[in-house]
Amino acid sequence: MKFFLLAPLAILTIFSSSCRREEQASMHKRSSNEVSIRLEAEPDRLNPLLSTISYSRQVFDPLHLYLMNYDPTTLVLVPQLLKETPKIELIKNGVFEGGSKYSFEIREEAVWDDGKPVTAADYEATLKLVFNPFLPTLGYRTFLENIQSFDIDKMNPKKFTIILNDTYFAGLEALTNVVPVLPKHIFDADKSLDTVSLLKLISDPSPENQLKNYPFIKDFADYYLGEFFSRNPEGVNGAGPYKLVSWQAGQEILLEKKQAWWGDKLATDNAAFQAFPDKLLFKIIPDPVSALAALKNEEIDVMQNIAPEDFLDLTSDSTTKAHFSFYTPSSLSSYYISLNTRLPVLSDKKVRRAFAHAIDVDELIKNVFIGFGTRCATPLHPSSAEYNADLKPITFSIDQAKKLLAEAGWSDTDKDGILDKKLGGKKTALSVKYLANASKASSMTLAELIKSNARKAGIDVVIDAKDANTLLDKLRSREFEMISAGRSITPQWSPSQNWRTDADNRSGFGNEKTDQWIDALEREPNQSKRWVISKKLQAEIYEEQPEIMLFSPQERLVIHKRFEAVSTAVWPGFHPVAFKLIKD
Repeated sequence: MKFFLLAPLAILTIFSSSCRREEQASMHKRSSNEVSIRLEAEPDRLNPLLSTISYSRQVFDPLHLYLMNYDPTTLVLVPQLLKETPKIELIKNGVFEGGSKYSFEIREEAVWDDGKPVTAADYEATLKLVFNPFLPTLGYRTFLENIQSFDIDKMNPKKFTIILNDTYFAGLEALTNVVPVLPKHIFDADKSLDTVSLLKLISDPSPENQLKNYPFIKDFADYYLGEFFSRNPEGVNGAGPYKLVSWQAGQEILLEKKQAWWGDKLATDNAAFQAFPDKLLFKIIPDPVSALAALKNEEIDVMQNIAPEDFLDLTSDSTTKAHFSFYTPSSLSSYYISLNTRLPVLSDKKVRRAFAHAIDVDELIKNVFIGFGTRCATPLHPSSAEYNADLKPITFSIDQAKKLLAEAGWSDTDKDGILDKKLGGKKTALSVKYLANASKASSMTLAELIKSNARKAGIDVVIDAKDANTLLDKLRSREFEMISAGRSITPQWSPSQNWRTDADNRSGFGNEKTDQWIDALEREPNQSKRWVISKKLQAEIYEEQPEIMLFSPQERLVIHKRFEAVSTAVWPGFHPVAFKLIKD
């Protein structure tokens, strides 16, 4: 879901231009209006509905527009494709009593690259993609499944209304910011989706039944899953200011500003349409040493998520300081360790809590991240008013870990230093495979710290180092025992995607009770009542420890001084389309 938490402590730093900066600009190695950005890993695809990794989002975001989006400087949800913020009407009687009606109108100026207007039919068809049961879009469906009615104005194809079946607290955000609007005339050129009822897709998600209703729907999904809509410049198409020019696998991805983009005429009065660089070049450099070398040589303009020690070294290097500015905005994300609770060894919450006690997070923040982090106990950011401050981060204590494991029936019967227990009638050692990011020194250091301390508690942690994309694949497919991960934090916590038992729940947490809490939480319009439910759910996650929450990091970001730019709390910490070249 394309959301980010709007925390009060969000740090927004605006670069100021000065005569001295302009003098420096003339000395830079590169003077073109092209922003060169380092990518830590190769995107899987450039399709916003099908891609599952954040590196892809960095690239495809400039290609697309949403009905509404978050302004990178004010962090307020503002109209983008829409003419204005939709009117919301609570329905007090009739068939949809208890629901809510949203009235939308797409901007008159909004057109696709070929001049065809962006219409309500484009958005409706995009939702039909989301609810196609043969496409891997389940994570989006949970936010949109409350749609009960979708009506397009017969007199104006840019106007439409949507009715939700209740007063979903994040209804506006869900309807306007979950997915961008995609061009129907490109992905549905033969208009086959015209025969498909969106409401029927939503009300009956069974693949078997939908195949009976629409025999072609699986073939359509297979067609849409092809490379044309994920890698081909003709198929990777949106209403945004940039277009895909080329993708050299393992090397770089080039986006170019459209020559006659319709949003340019709105940019003077609306910052949401400002797009200054002529080109955005994403250089794929997984190796941090190579990335740092490219930065110092001014081959790249932007690098984020720099290792803390490297970041400090850069700030003390006079040559680097002459050409780059350094920023540490609060990153609205969190690092955690996911435990697969479906596995017999990790099914007992006492074992999972023992793992939590065996991880010295304070040492990790101090010595590995050099203080760039704030501890957290729940999936929310500590600055959020919804955060359950009664829950304190679990302390490092080998003794407490041993105590919990003993209570769970684990003991060292063969005196080999590793605890064991009979599971399913078979003696089983307390051994867990830990997947770590091989390309990140901090991830490997964390893995070694966990391994060392866990051993003191009688737990055997086996480190399995993989590249970033493999880790993401393992996490998505739930093929892991223990894995380090991170996630962006949403503006208003919508836990259904990650925590409902029937959604993209990777750790295996939850039951009927927690599902009911999540449903109640996401449909409670009263903020005070909502927070009560939220804190109760956070307490349950804390008690069960399916994810060991580590900390929320501070971003470590470097941007070339040849650009006026903004740093933001929204991941990845910068908004490249707003970078403005400082001219000599």
